[in-house]
Amino acid sequence: MRANWRKLFSASVLLALSACVPRTVVRGPGDPDLGVRVTWHGHACFTVEDSVGRRFFIDPFDETVGYKLVWNDPDAVLITDDHFDHNALRRTGRNYGVVASTGVHTVAEIEVSGYAADHDDQEGRKLGPTRFYVWEMGGLRFAHLGGIGQTKLRPDQKEALRDIDVLFIPVGGVVTVDGPQAAALVEEIKPKIAVPMQYGNEKVRAFVLGPVDPFLDEFDDVFDLPDDSFQVRKASLPETTTIYVPAVPE
Repeated sequence: MRANWRKLFSASVLLALSACVPRTVVRGPGDPDLGVRVTWHGHACFTVEDSVGRRFFIDPFDETVGYKLVWNDPDAVLITDDHFDHNALRRTGRNYGVVASTGVHTVAEIEVSGYAADHDDQEGRKLGPTRFYVWEMGGLRFAHLGGIGQTKLRPDQKEALRDIDVLFIPVGGVVTVDGPQAAALVEEIKPKIAVPMQYGNEKVRAFVLGPVDPFLDEFDDVFDLPDDSFQVRKASLPETTTIYVPAVPE
């Protein structure tokens, strides 16, 4: 059963928040009361920005994927694998940290932990390895599952994914888990918010991926967002897992 609600965000509130957090030299933790801005750029690519203007840019894709290319002068770039739809890293004139491996890294004064995963459900024998990342920003705990194709988490992966507030998860199948498989992982991880990514729509031309609906149909609490970005705060997290579906980027 699926029940959809259009969650409307007040433009005046968002503008007020933006006015309070000008872009500055990044120092110190972000304010949990102001939260974190999440923007979906398409496929598996997101910007996550805290209240002091610190920006994480995740899985930039190349021009063949179909979405408009973006580059937003990040403080750090996270790369889950080296395929063209997750790693089109282009350097600008600015120094930033790059995380493209497992292990513990410190970038932009934030600790990011990378974990090995499989790109398929055959222990990587078909599509090879991928990675996922876990980090804390603005009082929230995030996880980006990259191109995960496993239908079951290993014990170490499950431990790493405890107490996640915001989870980014692929749902389009073909080269990752599909909708029902992704839903099963969400049920296992139990994040407060899950954001579907890497699925088929009118923008995608590099793959024939499944749509988002088979994933959404597995949940009761689904918010179809009016924009490709949203603000999230620890104090306003839902009590049970809720699916946030950003609008397809223009």
